[in-house]
Amino acid sequence: MHIGPERCPPEVIFPENSGYLCELAWSHEKNRNFPAVNSDFSRLNLEYLIQARDLAVADPHRAGTILGIPDALTGLLLELTPKMLASLTRIHHPLITPHRDLLWWSRLLVALQDGQPGEIETVIEQASLILITTAEKTNR
Repeated sequence: MHIGPERCPPEVIFPENSGYLCELAWSHEKNRNFPAVNSDFSRLNLEYLIQARDLAVADPHRAGTILGIPDALTGLLLELTPKMLASLTRIHHPLITPHRDLLWWSRLLVALQDGQPGEIETVIEQASLILITTAEKTNR
């Protein structure tokens, strides 16, 4: 069942792949009362590491900065094959934990809940600034 961006509320801000993201959000919404379904992070773990590896291939230094890992780990990430990545689907608990401080997450979640697109955009821009600041500290 495909759910296009037209089913998403107008205040929802998605990047260019909005149909997929909206479908993903709606599919999880209808299953939210089933804890066994929600406790499987294997797909998220796999998708995250595929994106991380692709970023590392394109720009290893930037990947290390964004992911918060040293160059040695970025090098290991570059060497992951699809078979190695696929083995992650056996791990159902989250391998990735959110970073940023609690105030940042609080602002983001409240803005999303209240449907405040201006505040959402500000918090997203702040995340970019935090990343740039982290990268500058790393380069010193």
